[in-house]
Amino acid sequence: MRAPTTIVVKCKLCNIDRTRVLFETDTCVVVEGFPHHRGHIVVALKKHATRLTELGPGEYLRFCRDLMVVAQAVEEVLKPDKLNYALLGNWVHHLHWHIYPRYRTDPDWGQPPLIPWKLDGNRVPPPELRVEGRPMADMEREELKRVLAASGESNFR
Repeated sequence: MRAPTTIVVKCKLCNIDRTRVLFETDTCVVVEGFPHHRGHIVVALKKHATRLTELGPGEYLRFCRDLMVVAQAVEEVLKPDKLNYALLGNWVHHLHWHIYPRYRTDPDWGQPPLIPWKLDGNRVPPPELRVEGRPMADMEREELKRVLAASGESNFR
């Protein structure tokens, strides 16, 4: 197991735009994702690591616990029909979970979430599958912050 570094200068998540932060714990920072899916949330580890195997057992459990608490808050506030989760690290080499609230009205319902960027360097999703997402409304964002703050989890501050 390699020793993880604390911060990487060029890492987007080590240098997160603080205006996107919804909440943070001792372990993670919770940020609003991009509006290609309504309510897209990113739960990023504060410490720079690229693999789950770089985490100690306690860090891993806190990371997963934070994910669960955020998912519960998203379900309570946004009332999606389903949640999709992704932990990839192909574009941003920093441990982070994506939470995608999914709605039966999504054009890509029943499929993995499509993102609006080029998928293979040449193609974008066909027009009928493009998701015309929108950012969360201010009211939704504030309610999500309130629910997270009131979660009662000892590791949330």
